[in-house]
Amino acid sequence: MIYCGIDPSISSTGLVTIETASKAKGSLWVECRTMSFKYKDDCSHLEQMYLSFKEVFKAIDFAAVEGYSFQSKGQGVSKQIELGTMIRFVALEFKKPLYIIAPHNLKKFVGVTQKDEVKLGVYKSWRFENKSGDIIDAYALARYCQALSDKTIMLNTNQKQAVSAWEKNKNGMFL
Repeated sequence: MIYCGIDPSISSTGLVTIETASKAKGSLWVECRTMSFKYKDDCSHLEQMYLSFKEVFKAIDFAAVEGYSFQSKGQGVSKQIELGTMIRFVALEFKKPLYIIAPHNLKKFVGVTQKDEVKLGVYKSWRFENKSGDIIDAYALARYCQALSDKTIMLNTNQKQAVSAWEKNKNGMFL
């Protein structure tokens, strides 16, 4: 299976895909990248977003995306909504499950309470490191996606609680 985590941002969308190998081997293959979209008044950036996410969703089985930040203000809000809508639209087009993970629930899954602690939490949980906070968040989202999709993987207490809370509220899923 191929799980994808998407940390959306117009300037630097973090994208991590995790492919699980056979259970006998127990290994993972991880690919990390960032995407940026130059916002244009003529809306031509929407085509770039569409084509970029079309390539992503062709190659994956499940995805998780961080939900909207309700603390954002100004012009950035409309750009976030455009990007989030495009991701959701492409997931629907390809009929791929897309889990929407609230930022506070992602922190709970990682086992931290503050945004600036996520990097350390990801390292402690999975021994994954990267210089980019966008990639770190996307990696945690890919792991969350895996936890929601594959009930056979082992989870720690924080992860179980976060998954249980998500499943109870179903605070976001397409398909």
